Amino acid sequence: MGGLEIAALVSMLGGAFMQHQAQQSAASNQQKAIRESLQRQQALQREAEDVAMDKALEFAPQTRQDKQAQIGEQLTQEMLAPVQQAAASQQAPSVQGDVSEDYTTAKAKSQAEQMKSAESLARIFGRIGSAGQLRQNEAIGLGDTAQKIGMLGNFSRGQTAADQIGINAAGIPSGGAMLGGTILQGVGTAGLMGAFDGLKKAAVGNVWSGAPNKSLSNLTVTPGFKL
Repeated sequence: MGGLEIAALVSMLGGAFMQHQAQQSAASNQQKAIRESLQRQQALQREAEDVAMDKALEFAPQTRQDKQAQIGEQLTQEMLAPVQQAAASQQAPSVQGDVSEDYTTAKAKSQAEQMKSAESLARIFGRIGSAGQLRQNEAIGLGDTAQKIGMLGNFSRGQTAADQIGINAAGIPSGGAMLGGTILQGVGTAGLMGAFDGLKKAAVGNVWSGAPNKSLSNLTVTPGFKL
């Protein structure tokens, strides 16, 4: 095998190797893109699970009891505020001149009893209203949670679609490398074909030129045998 044939063969092998490397690189890039996509999906899934779990913990009996007590106290104070303002305005004497100590004592006692009664009623109504307010707050919270989880789901689907485009693109081998490999293989094939044509023409030329066949010229004929 001459130098031309060797060069042609090397060119063919080099072209095949270049294409193989491009395909392997594309496969590796595609696997990496798939792993990254799965990691993003898992992160979104964990975020949605955390949102749902946080909301579920809010429905623990003790947590709901504490929230209801807080709401009840807030409602009680809101209802007591007008009564306290009215009581403060009645602190000034309503009669002119000197009043007896008995009158002052009786009035103070009456105001204290009114405040006590108003506070008791306010706390009763606060407890009654707290249950309904708690359920209303929970319903609003559940709606917000469902909306947030839904938004995460929409984002996950959009991210999946975008990732799929990237995954498909990553799986395509480099066009330059594939073209270069094709050219090298073509050059090698052409070189081998040219070398083969040269050998064939040389062989045909020897036959038609009457050149002696060395293998026949060196043959010794043994008597008693026919060629």
